[in-house]
Amino acid sequence: MSHFKVGDVVEAIDELGVWAKGKIIATENEKFKISFEGFGSMWDYFVSEDKIRSETKAVELPKKRSRDSKIPENLKRLQRGDKVHVVDVGEVPIFQVDPILGNLIVELTVEEKREVRGCDICPPPIKNASPKVKRAKRQKLYSISNEQSKEVVADNDNDNEDGDTGPKDELECSFIYYLRDDGLWLKVGDIVSVEGVGLPFIIYRMYTGTDDGCVLAKLVNVNNCILREDFIIICNINYIVYYSGGKVSLKGSVKEKVEQDAYVEFCTFMSSNVSVVVKVNLRKMVLGHAMRVGLQGGFTNLSCTRISLGPSDVMLDNKIFHFIALTGVVKFSLVNDGDFELVDEILGKGWDYKVGRAEDAFFKSITEVQVKRSNDLSLVLIAKFSQSQFVFTPGYRAECRKVINEGKEQMENIIL
Repeated sequence: MSHFKVGDVVEAIDELGVWAKGKIIATENEKFKISFEGFGSMWDYFVSEDKIRSETKAVELPKKRSRDSKIPENLKRLQRGDKVHVVDVGEVPIFQVDPILGNLIVELTVEEKREVRGCDICPPPIKNASPKVKRAKRQKLYSISNEQSKEVVADNDNDNEDGDTGPKDELECSFIYYLRDDGLWLKVGDIVSVEGVGLPFIIYRMYTGTDDGCVLAKLVNVNNCILREDFIIICNINYIVYYSGGKVSLKGSVKEKVEQDAYVEFCTFMSSNVSVVVKVNLRKMVLGHAMRVGLQGGFTNLSCTRISLGPSDVMLDNKIFHFIALTGVVKFSLVNDGDFELVDEILGKGWDYKVGRAEDAFFKSITEVQVKRSNDLSLVLIAKFSQSQFVFTPGYRAECRKVINEGKEQMENIIL
């Protein structure tokens, strides 16, 4: 006796000799009338029991893990020898980087290595931070403000005629570029987002907070090609992420105003009554970060790659010091460039400044950098830089003020 009955869903061989899914709708003389799925009644077909079988359940094949098409940008900027902070491990050196698969191998000890993902990289812990401070930061990752952020800039009008300045209690450094500890490159004018928000923002300014010394960013929401001044986020740069939404377009005048405002503020800081060493270290950090990211980007590019250091450097170098253009060529290794060893190798030790009021006091600044491969496939860096004799005198401060005023006038003439 057949175990199939009317109403069962089965598979049967159709008139073309192919197993097809259908339903038993009638029986006649030990044959079964099958209505095949997806066909009308005119295609109903009688078959014998030996041409019927129970429905075969589809067996899912094991899925291959798809390659992540959104590899974190920080992995593309890391290389062997760099040090990163890994969750539950601490600061460890990188042994090998694979930006295509999105992972890297860190060296825990000489004999022990470990493979980690880009999401395992974390910013360094805050030194001497109490548990209350950490708990407060977890509860409030960012603050939204409808007011303009406070500008902590030295009051140049209070300087005496001799140019002498007193110590500055609150120090707020201004940044145009910043390379985060995890390798994320930030620049004023970039379109980014914030963890947990997902909306597009433009980096309006970056500066150090006077309370704990962390680097903060002022972000303005972008909506319909304009800036929403009523939607501003001020947050730690560690909470900035890439904006993964659609393309965001801005009017050229809007982006120009943001950049103009940034370098005017930067130069205001450079002409303030802050220690000369602080100013030089800030400029050196900007230069080192810009060069390092640019060089690593040119590693896979056989054509020449140029690195621009931004409008603020052009203004300071050319308008204030009237530099004489020079050229330097040197071979280098991306593994051994260190913090500023590459710069020192090109320009010599003490390239940034020499303290004193002697006639041989000088300042050298790189204005354009090119990266290319030589015939033996080694990387070559060609740096055009400038140098000038100067001393930090009241005349120097007057030149800075003059340039700042010119920049402010240009910014006011921009029509949004």
